Amino acid sequence: MKAHGMAEEAGGTYNPNHNLFLDMNLMTAMKYIDPTRHGHRNSCTRDGHVYPGWYYGTWHDYGKVKKPPGAPLPTEYGAQGLPNRANLIKIFAQLGPNSGYSELVRFNNWLDSIIRHPDYLKIPTVEDTPQWLCAAHKVWITWRFHNFQPKETFQDQHISLGNSFDEFITNNQDYQNLIIQYATEIYRRNKFKSINGLLRFMFIDPWPAITWSVLDYWRIPKPSYDTPQRVMQPVLPCVNL
Repeated sequence: MKAHGMAEEAGGTYNPNHNLFLDMNLMTAMKYIDPTRHGHRNSCTRDGHVYPGWYYGTWHDYGKVKKPPGAPLPTEYGAQGLPNRANLIKIFAQLGPNSGYSELVRFNNWLDSIIRHPDYLKIPTVEDTPQWLCAAHKVWITWRFHNFQPKETFQDQHISLGNSFDEFITNNQDYQNLIIQYATEIYRRNKFKSINGLLRFMFIDPWPAITWSVLDYWRIPKPSYDTPQRVMQPVLPCVNL
């Protein structure tokens, strides 16, 4: 699903065979170097990048099936998490003291009012935007440039903008915490059953952006920083209701 979306945004057509030749050669090389290790070729084999509760479905979906999403080796899961207020202001310095929060709210409300089922990936161009919303349009595009995903945030997972910039940050960070904890607990319950291992994605932002990381670009921990360590502790009391 994600690959289709990326191809469409780039104006191309999705072809699952694009990386197949490279992956086959890498697999051959790996087996030659160390035949004792298991190799998993990703192209055309349904890799372990799974995002219930972000790109599709809800966070409850991790626990609704006998074989958790991404089994036997999930390699990406979670949700975007905003950096703290100070570093968001660094990222969006040109947008004012609240990183354009009020304009973000105005544009989101306008999209909801003009599009019954909003597709935030195909928003009106600046020419088709009312003049009184041009500043809001600029804010929206600027946030998206820094990798913020409004469709998933507002439309799909209904993360509230709240009544203030700080409240929006908290709502977003709380959601990231929730999904990391719940998904990891589900995976641990299925250890030696359908799950052989997992990789946490991702650790740190490589540029001033809004991503799935637990450390922002300036190495400042998000509230979710301690969550993977806590839910991956050697002994984890966990109740399955």
